[in-house]
Amino acid sequence: MTHILRILCVTDFLVLLFVSIGFSATWNLADCELSTVSSCIAGSSPCVGFADGDTVNMPSGTCTWTTSLTIDTTHYFTLQGAGQGATTIVDGMTRGANVFNINLNPKPGGLTRLTGFTFDGGTGTSDSGAFIVNGGDTGSTTWRIDHITFLVRRQRAIINYNSGGVIDNNTFRVYFYIGVIYSHDGYRNDDTTADGVWAEPTRLGHATDAVYIETNTFTAEPPGTFMPFAFDGWYGQRSVFRYNTVTDMWMNNHGTESGARNRGARTFEFMNNTISLTSPLSFPQPFDIRSGVGIIANNTVTGTWTRMAD
Repeated sequence: MTHILRILCVTDFLVLLFVSIGFSATWNLADCELSTVSSCIAGSSPCVGFADGDTVNMPSGTCTWTTSLTIDTTHYFTLQGAGQGATTIVDGMTRGANVFNINLNPKPGGLTRLTGFTFDGGTGTSDSGAFIVNGGDTGSTTWRIDHITFLVRRQRAIINYNSGGVIDNNTFRVYFYIGVIYSHDGYRNDDTTADGVWAEPTRLGHATDAVYIETNTFTAEPPGTFMPFAFDGWYGQRSVFRYNTVTDMWMNNHGTESGARNRGARTFEFMNNTISLTSPLSFPQPFDIRSGVGIIANNTVTGTWTRMAD
């Protein structure tokens, strides 16, 4: 009996190993068109059998998306281009409030990742939408947006309504006055005023539910025409903004003065960033803090700022 039990345990282990490793697949698409990508992540041709942990590779090329791609909680997976400047997605949508190229609602239990392409904002009317919106209340803190070039021409780059996650190693080139990344943590669990977030401990230095924004490059182009902000937070936002290079832009968050019953940002950590003001425009400070408790430390700041923070 003892020997039989040992065999069964080994067999169970092998089966589990096969399920977790052997079933991950890589799907190489013929193009980067929205219809092709949407069909694949829905498990239709050419990606019949699409499952958790799979990778979808978009080839080199330029594709214009005129509607949204929805990534829901059905699967966690990687959507990957052939590299920044190689795979380019052009925003061809008719812009209006809350218009997004990718609606991301990451599934808990595994990593959802967007990587390796360029988002070009295209031409036309600007609005308050974004290339990517990360929807709240999914419970997932394991999502990553990395190695993407955002050409921000008429929309924000990222609006985040979720907890946790990493935005890293991206390039943000901003061509008009708008915020690049917005983060509103209070939307999780329908805590839309962020009272629940404010009732929690700060967890500074070890918050797994903060959004981590690190090792990115933010640049206003052309210099001397406007001063957009690289990051903005509200609704109980928790953020760690570190090891970034920021040129002619500033960091900001909102307080209760900004609207109705909505609570302000909860925590912030701005550390080890390189921030420079090279344009002839005058601006008082790189950090405009209106809410929350946090840390500003070890940043290298150059240019004609009149003070560090306010």
